[in-house]
Amino acid sequence: MGTARIVIVGGGFAGVTLAEYLTQRAARDVEVVVISSENHMVFTPMLAEVAGRSLSGLDVVVPGRQIAPRATSLTATVTSVDLKKNEVEYTRPDGKIATLSYAHLILACGSGVNLDVVPGMAAHAYTLRTVGDGLTLGNEVIARFEQASVEPEDAERQRLLTVVVVGGGFTGVEAAGHLFDLMCNIHPFYPQLSGNRPRMVLLQRGARIVPEFQHDSLSEFALRKLRQNGLEVRLNTEVKEVTARSVRLGAGEQIHTGLILCDWGGAGRPH
Repeated sequence: MGTARIVIVGGGFAGVTLAEYLTQRAARDVEVVVISSENHMVFTPMLAEVAGRSLSGLDVVVPGRQIAPRATSLTATVTSVDLKKNEVEYTRPDGKIATLSYAHLILACGSGVNLDVVPGMAAHAYTLRTVGDGLTLGNEVIARFEQASVEPEDAERQRLLTVVVVGGGFTGVEAAGHLFDLMCNIHPFYPQLSGNRPRMVLLQRGARIVPEFQHDSLSEFALRKLRQNGLEVRLNTEVKEVTARSVRLGAGEQIHTGLILCDWGGAGRPH
């Protein structure tokens, strides 16, 4: 009888943690294979700190092989599953197609983002899902300050110093807080902008932020702390359209902004 093989698709929290668990407890003749498009696991709850420059990108990644050393890790993208043959098809980094049979298959691919529900969102908004996203966001905030420091028009300077975060879940709230800290921390180094205050606007479609808490008092506490720290939080606010320079709200109001971050729009993704 051949070796039993368990294939796990996805190298995030769920996939790597399960691989670690199985390799520690399953019989020695059981092979555990993790297929992921990345060769590392990202500690996603701390990506906001990467964007805000309080942590390095290297501080929030760890190789999956290090967590589950007995598992076989394949860096590849799964493209299809044949349930009748018990096979997964995947694309290797060199573009070649390969297949792998399994006795058990576990899908832990996570989700991607679908920004197409709001016109212009996909084209003009940033997301925060990878280490690269975090580094890019921090760079873009600093770039807006650089642009504003040589901009002669006051209204344009203020637009460049305005960041809008769409979505008040965990990621949106943390990102808004850390990015605003970054903006306030670098502001004194731009004396040309002493007459323009950094502005952070957090837009939440629902009646409370971080509804994942499932506890009104915790959401209210988070809201109060954000506002005390100078962030502008708008509840029950729907975004109708996004452009390169503004966000149009349901009531017709436009917020002129230099940077937009979106924290919603989940969708399945291949791994």
